[in-house]
Amino acid sequence: MAKAAADVFERLCESNALEEAFAFHRSYSLVIVGHSLGAGVAALVGLRLRGQYSSLRCFLYGPPGGLLNKEAAKCTEEFQMAVIMGYDLVPRLGLYSIMKLKESIMRALHHCNQAKFRVFAEGCWKVCLTKTKHLEEVGSIHSHILRESTYSTVSQHV
Repeated sequence: MAKAAADVFERLCESNALEEAFAFHRSYSLVIVGHSLGAGVAALVGLRLRGQYSSLRCFLYGPPGGLLNKEAAKCTEEFQMAVIMGYDLVPRLGLYSIMKLKESIMRALHHCNQAKFRVFAEGCWKVCLTKTKHLEEVGSIHSHILRESTYSTVSQHV
């Protein structure tokens, strides 16, 4: 993502596309939108362009977790907003929450009396074949585990 963001930024600078667009439409402001990995690229490009375009806004749909450190996330509070749908875990997964989830799984497996392959196989089977209601319950359990993350990946404020 960092390489893609650097490439996009470089192409924007080399082409003068933004300067030319704003020469014709001076009252417009710049908005960057991205989804999933594109949201990660949009967040990073936005950080680089913010100095030149003070009215810049970024809307990030389902950005990857763990994208920004605390300082960078703090810098984005005024101009970037992340939108995460329902029980989507990927945007909530930062390094801290992944390590915590791993520790929780390892602890549960250690205390479990069943064969580990059976726990894994039955768990996968249930997730693949259960109804939505059960998945919502599983999602709320995962959300509870992940809520303890130290900081959000991208600011939720505009």
